[in-house]
Amino acid sequence: MKLILPILLLLGLSANAQQKFTVYFNSDVTESDTQLGESLSKWITNNPNARVQKIYGYADKTGDVAYNQNLSERRIQYVTEKLKAGNIMMESAEQKGFGESQSTGPDNARDRKVVIEYGRPQIQPVPKEIKLDEEVAAAKKGDKIRLKNMNFYKNSDEMLPESKPV
Repeated sequence: MKLILPILLLLGLSANAQQKFTVYFNSDVTESDTQLGESLSKWITNNPNARVQKIYGYADKTGDVAYNQNLSERRIQYVTEKLKAGNIMMESAEQKGFGESQSTGPDNARDRKVVIEYGRPQIQPVPKEIKLDEEVAAAKKGDKIRLKNMNFYKNSDEMLPESKPV
């Protein structure tokens, strides 16, 4: 029993976890090349309901610190423009360039990237509206049926004029 509880907690957390998509860039390039750009376009097409929460840009250690910071921010701008063109929801998405601060070494292709963290909006089922005649037909003795928008004057059995059609 003690083992089941942590597993259930982990499953619950993973169900609500953010998802990530990474766009990689060539060295010293702000816009991704054709193949890499196609992967972003494909992601946008396959995730029209994604809600972007974070866009983080990175660079490798080639070049100086200020240049790499600017490069990571320009990469974020490129990805942001593509997401906006694809009508992806990005309201209040956090955008941050890390430059080379999290790079693993000079000229490391895995460090030249933009990471998009996103979630999917929860789809709420639309409740089926039951018509009054169906509700009356299905009712049993003792059931209560609520008549919507039928209102009375305070402390009175007299119906308000706007409730008469109901």
